[in-house]
Amino acid sequence: SANSTRKDPTVSQPIYPNLAALFEAVASEHDDGGLASDQPLLAGIQIDDDEAEVIADVNYALSMAGMTAISHFIEDRIAQEGSTGRVFAGFQKLSRVRPQRERYDAIKEQAAEVFIFGEPDKPCVVTGGNLRIVATTSEDILEHWFVVSDSAEFPICLLAREASPISGQRIFRGFWSSNPDLVQRVVDVLERSVIGEPVAA
Repeated sequence: SANSTRKDPTVSQPIYPNLAALFEAVASEHDDGGLASDQPLLAGIQIDDDEAEVIADVNYALSMAGMTAISHFIEDRIAQEGSTGRVFAGFQKLSRVRPQRERYDAIKEQAAEVFIFGEPDKPCVVTGGNLRIVATTSEDILEHWFVVSDSAEFPICLLAREASPISGQRIFRGFWSSNPDLVQRVVDVLERSVIGEPVAA
C-alpha cells in the first residue's frame, strides 16, 4: 500500500527468521534485559485516545483481559476511523475469529488489506473482499498473539506470547508500540509468513 509504513532504503534493516527471534531481539534492546514487568497488570487496562497518541513502546505482563483490551483498542480504532494500510491478526485457531466476526467485517471495509492467521480447525467466518486467510500450522505463528496495523496514519503493533501463569491466571508477556520502525519489523516477519504459507482468498 502506498500509504503504509515504508522502510528507509538507506538504513540497514535487521532480518529476523521468525516472530520468536524478533521478540527476543526487542527484549535485548531494553535496559532491563527483558519484556517482563515486575508487577503484572492482572486486572486489565483502560486506554484512552490521548494516551494512545503519545505512547511509544510498552513492555508488560498482562492478563487475558489486558490483552483483549489492547487488541480491541487497535481493532476498534481501525474499524471506526479507517486505515490506508494493512492489518495482520493472529488467532491461533481460525474458529476463534467467530466471536470477533462483526469487528473484522468492519475492519475489512476500512483497511487496504486484512490478513488473518490461524490453524485451520474450522473455516473462517469472515471472508471475501480484501481479506486473506493464512491457514498455518507454524508453531512460531501460533504461539504468538499479534495485531498489527502498518498504515501511515495509525502504525501500531501488539506482539506477545503466553508465559507461566501467576496466581492461576493466564499471563502474556510482550510489547505494544506505535513506533513505525518496530511496526515495520513485525510486518516484515509476517509478510514472509504470508509468502511461505498457503493463502486462501
